[in-house]
Amino acid sequence: MFFDPRLKQKIPELRRKYKEIFLIDLSGQPGESRISPNILIRPLTRQEFLFLQSDIELGCDPTEELLKSCMIWPEVDWLNDDENPLFDLPYMCVEGLAKCIIDISGFSSDEHVALNFQEARVGINSLDAVMLTVISRHFHALKPEDLDNMTLSEITKLFAIAETSLEQPIDLRLFLDPEYAQRQMMAEERRQAKAAARLPNGAISRSMGMLNVPEGWNTAQSTESTE
Repeated sequence: MFFDPRLKQKIPELRRKYKEIFLIDLSGQPGESRISPNILIRPLTRQEFLFLQSDIELGCDPTEELLKSCMIWPEVDWLNDDENPLFDLPYMCVEGLAKCIIDISGFSSDEHVALNFQEARVGINSLDAVMLTVISRHFHALKPEDLDNMTLSEITKLFAIAETSLEQPIDLRLFLDPEYAQRQMMAEERRQAKAAARLPNGAISRSMGMLNVPEGWNTAQSTESTE
């Protein structure tokens, strides 16, 4: 794979700006082209995807608009077709780039959404995510970008202050000892199972959000308690 040396300087800058970027390699395309064999694209936002769906429903070809929005390198002149090197490529290739943007965005695939959600679940259980959550709940004026601009030392000092507002301190062994974390998780699952088993008629607590409490259950409870 050919790697354009100009990208070495651009990638850090573009990653800071767009957070997620993807490299497309066009070095295997036949014939000569004025465009770099390396193209950087970004995913669509949810709002952009909804607009895209509306355009498709109206019968519009979204290919060019997709590339205008999400092809972030190299920069091309979309107002002048003669000077736009993308038009040196076969339309099938340009259409393929647009499809790549849709695919990496993931909104059109339930499976992709589910995988991203699972990754997010894992991410929020990291110590870093827990620290940021605790700090944000305690210091309401702080924004996520404020924390991103702090050093680790500054963040941990804020976390130590914010932790004092919790009912009990964060058990750091949960993040440092996988076996200990597994034992604690299994113990919590057993505790929840016992608590659920004590509810009458298999009712599940409202707070768990799993099943609705059967109608009349509260009335039955109050009758039993008065007897």
